[in-house]
Amino acid sequence: MKVVVTGGAGVKLGAFRQGDVHSTWADIRKAKEQLGYYPAVTFSEGLTNTIKWAKKHETEIC
Repeated sequence: MKVVVTGGAGVKLGAFRQGDVHSTWADIRKAKEQLGYYPAVTFSEGLTNTIKWAKKHETEIC
């Protein structure tokens, strides 16, 4: 993510808050096997697109 996120955005680690996910084992193998699902974009491309969208719509979402 550091490669995608630029402009001084730093990571600040703090205490977990109520509702935070402590760990995950996300896996799309079953979706691939049973549904033939394959992502159209890489994680990096998706993150880049999300950041661009958020910057474009910043006044609407903040």
